[in-house]
Amino acid sequence: MPRDKTHYLAPDQNDRSKLRLTLRQAREIIVEVTRIGAYGILMDENRVLLCRLSSQVPGFAGNWTLPGGGIEFGEQPADAMVREVEEETGLHVIPKVIVDAHSLQREFGGRNMHSIRIVYLAEVAGGELRFEQDGTTDRCEWFTEEEARTLPLVELGKEGIELAFGSSSGSEA
Repeated sequence: MPRDKTHYLAPDQNDRSKLRLTLRQAREIIVEVTRIGAYGILMDENRVLLCRLSSQVPGFAGNWTLPGGGIEFGEQPADAMVREVEEETGLHVIPKVIVDAHSLQREFGGRNMHSIRIVYLAEVAGGELRFEQDGTTDRCEWFTEEEARTLPLVELGKEGIELAFGSSSGSEA
């Protein structure tokens, strides 16, 4: 059996006459990716918790976003939000209610990305704020609305600010 991380497109991995691809070849032909994530809006009186993206997120490093991330296969969205928030912030949270669910599509890294995002209002139940080590975020901080609106924010960060504090445009619906 070859040890070159070969991935077979047929169920019988012992039949080498079947089409097979290395991981590198498979990545080159995958052009559409769907990613489902769960994120939390955490409030501390009049402040919202945001996380800064690290250099592991090319093109977005230094920008701020909501804590959260990808849902693992078979994982419940609320459980994913709780896990991801704890990984990024050290805080233990309780999901309260879904405040937004949406999708967006864009090109990223030569691939057509479809992101589905589920955003929860969550309550801090314990833990101590800390920064993720060697992850996609490198800092987490509480910000007032005024402070948050001056930060470099990714789209999800902007949406989180709107959900946390409402629109500051002054217009009524």
